[in-house]
Amino acid sequence: MIQGLNELERLDAAAQAELARSYVLRLRVTMTFLTAFAIVLALSSEASAGETFTVWIMAAGAVVSCIALWTGWWYALHVSAIFFLATFIGSFLYHREFQTPLGSASLFVGALFLFNTGVGLWTLGKSFAAVSYKEFERERAQVKAWLSIMTGGSVVQKTLELQAGSFGEGYSTYVLLNTGRFWVIAQFRNKLKNRLLEYRVLDLCEPRAVQQPSGKFDIWFGSYKVRLAELSADHRESFLGLARRPTA
Repeated sequence: MIQGLNELERLDAAAQAELARSYVLRLRVTMTFLTAFAIVLALSSEASAGETFTVWIMAAGAVVSCIALWTGWWYALHVSAIFFLATFIGSFLYHREFQTPLGSASLFVGALFLFNTGVGLWTLGKSFAAVSYKEFERERAQVKAWLSIMTGGSVVQKTLELQAGSFGEGYSTYVLLNTGRFWVIAQFRNKLKNRLLEYRVLDLCEPRAVQQPSGKFDIWFGSYKVRLAELSADHRESFLGLARRPTA
């Protein structure tokens, strides 16, 4: 997978792995509580031998997933994905008949959540494991350094923050960094920049801003789009200045 990638592609892969790593850090706490719940459920189970055995298997899977996450293993997200997908399958193997539409709907929603979580973690896991090789050490260190700059950990290079989104889509904060060779773009859930939603390294093309009927702007960096960004007159000046100014 790493063969034939140019510098931009390697850095972008490392950036997406750094995004996956942020999910590992958050998932640790969730899996710790799920593991404790699964063990308690297994210990107190009064179901049939088959169902109890299945619960113990799920508890063991939760323990393995939790250990993988806390040790930072490169395949930890794959292990967690398998746990959620196995639980998804198990929810149909040993479920009691639901006599009401509400009961059936609850089963469906719960199973859909488990399936979507498993598939999402597997996809993230591929990004996380893709740069586990020693050959990616330099790229991993570089994207971590850029992220530190973008979250306020350094003032060596200047960045531009944009608020974007809508009530229906949700609001987020974008931080743009012009390294002189690449655009580095990080999307955060809020202004505190403590929850990373997306992290990309893109070619240093000239960005294109298109105003929408709402008065906000869609900003294109090649094929990558920042949707519904707020660009005041001052922000437009800063944005144009950043687009012209190499900072590395």
